Amino acid sequence: MPYSQSEIDVFVSKLLEIQRHQSSSGLSREDRKELAMGIGVSEADWLEFENDFDGYIQRGHTFRQGGNDDDAITEYTAAFIIDPYHEELLSGLTRAHARRYRHQRLEADKEAAKRYARRLLEINPKNQRAASIINELKDSGSYPMVVLVATFLGAGIGIVLGFAMRRIGLGVVIGAAAGLAVGLLISQLRKHRLSKM
Repeated sequence: MPYSQSEIDVFVSKLLEIQRHQSSSGLSREDRKELAMGIGVSEADWLEFENDFDGYIQRGHTFRQGGNDDDAITEYTAAFIIDPYHEELLSGLTRAHARRYRHQRLEADKEAAKRYARRLLEINPKNQRAASIINELKDSGSYPMVVLVATFLGAGIGIVLGFAMRRIGLGVVIGAAAGLAVGLLISQLRKHRLSKM
């Protein structure tokens, strides 16, 4: 039964493409089974996927809570094949991809996290965690900018302090260092908030 990550990715891509063209009720179990068979999943494997659905989700949670996002995503993806509308499953996929993006900065993880979070919001428009993850990932490219802006502000404050102290060079260094420290602190706090999701 072992399927490669690329085979699973092909299935998930096809499934998501078909779902985008379906009504909000999505694909039936039989439609998903037929699609899986179309990419080479055997009847026996399909039944095994169905029988172990809850196990995939639980193992995914266990891996994610232990910080192992790679294996969590593999487990969640196996469950996704069976029920791509399961809210708890989509939440796990979203959170694992978001955290892996935070650590590895792979654009594919960022896009996957946003895609699954949007799917969660389609199912449950009141899902605050999904909305927060989308907002965090949307802003995730701004961390270096926060540090840069804070550094320049600190340097500006340092110039003012330098005039007051009659030592502009020392004021700029102190101000820039303080600005850099504040910028890095803000950046780390934002990253920490994303990692908790």
